[in-house]
Amino acid sequence: MGSKRVPPLAPFLILLARLGLAILAQGLLTLAFIQGGVSDPATAVRHWWTVYGTFIDLGCLAPH
Repeated sequence: MGSKRVPPLAPFLILLARLGLAILAQGLLTLAFIQGGVSDPATAVRHWWTVYGTFIDLGCLAPH
């Protein structure tokens, strides 16, 4: 069986992945609000961070 040790760069890579996924999720949701005709999509998107934050967490944990 292989080693169960965490590679030294793994925590740093997960932080980068979370940042990238957060930017992607917020951008996609903003575009969806623009397409939906929301008058102020930049303000509307911030109320959804708990929803897309959950998906970001799932995306970071899924490979493991």
